[in-house]
Amino acid sequence: MEYKIVQRQEADWKEHEGKQVMIKTKDGKIVTGRVRLKAVRCGKKGCTKCPHKIYAYAQYRIGKKVMEKYLGVAR
Repeated sequence: MEYKIVQRQEADWKEHEGKQVMIKTKDGKIVTGRVRLKAVRCGKKGCTKCPHKIYAYAQYRIGKKVMEKYLGVAR
């Protein structure tokens, strides 16, 4: 298994989709998760161009709860 500590300035998240990463949570713990890409809508009423961008998130579990941490825009 290949683990990588996530950094904010990743060049291209698309090539890392589905790979395992190590994430530092808000309380300082390091957990393992996977990189997931999501197309997020802007939320404006009447917008016909959504989704505008695709964003990368790290998904991980704390107990039974699935958490997400924003990583950046997937270019």
